[in-house]
Amino acid sequence: MPYYQGPAGFGRIMNMVVNFVITIFFVCLILGSAQAAAPQAPIFTPLNSIVMFIPGYCVACFIGEALPVSNWANKAVAALRITNKVASSLITALIFDVVFTTILSMILCWVNNIQALGLMGTIDAWLHVYPIALPCVFVLVLIVLPLSTAIAAKVSGFDPRKIAQGGAPDGGPRASKDDQAFA
Repeated sequence: MPYYQGPAGFGRIMNMVVNFVITIFFVCLILGSAQAAAPQAPIFTPLNSIVMFIPGYCVACFIGEALPVSNWANKAVAALRITNKVASSLITALIFDVVFTTILSMILCWVNNIQALGLMGTIDAWLHVYPIALPCVFVLVLIVLPLSTAIAAKVSGFDPRKIAQGGAPDGGPRASKDDQAFA
């Protein structure tokens, strides 16, 4: 099965789309904050943006692949016995938000600031960025998650929403028990 097909491909594509948007947000937030602190220095430049985006995106994709954040969100929703779709989306976004914002903001602040500001300056920069990023990424995830789900379903050919509705994951008719026995 190709790398971006089926359930695993669905997860990878969702991971890539969500992390692309979150990383762009962090690049703008961190470089914009640094530029505001030193308006005379050329900090928020295209080169610095690219230099910060590449490791940030790689780290974000690694976090998305290595940590089962969506499983944690599903377990939290199940443990809280939430059946409401809106409440479920809010809990999922909150868990994504806390995990990704904490890890990614700390790593990006480290990459961007450690050489110039040292350890204390890097921690100070992170403490400046983190409270701003937490609510912003929460809203961003609420907006991007449904879009990334639709994109991932289209590209991967796997749609978990179809399973919840009783259809086959690829959108086709559900196989009978006899067909499943021979699969």
